[in-house]
Amino acid sequence: MNRLHKIQMGLTRVQALETEVDDLGGYYFMNDKSSYEFGKKLAKKLQVLANLKEEENYEDVADRLSEDAVDDRPVETTKVGLQLTFDEAWRCKKKWQ
Repeated sequence: MNRLHKIQMGLTRVQALETEVDDLGGYYFMNDKSSYEFGKKLAKKLQVLANLKEEENYEDVADRLSEDAVDDRPVETTKVGLQLTFDEAWRCKKKWQ
C-alpha cells in the first residue's frame, strides 16, 4: 500500500510541530513573564495541532498498489534429489531392455 500524499504532508507538518515543541522544552523560567510567554507559545502550538487534526480527513490513509507491481517471469522446472536419481535409473533400465 502507498501512503496518500495528504497523509504524508500531514505527518511532515506534525513532525515539524513536534520539533518546535521539543525546542520549547528547554526554557528556564526566571520570572512570571517568561513562564507566561512559554504558556502562550505552547498554547499556540496546541491550537495549530488541533487545527491540523480538524482540517484533515484521515479515513483513507493509503492507496492499494496496482496489480501489475510484479512482472511474471517464466521459470524452468529443475529436478533435484530423488526425482533426478529416479529418472536416471529409469532411463538406464529402459536402455538395457
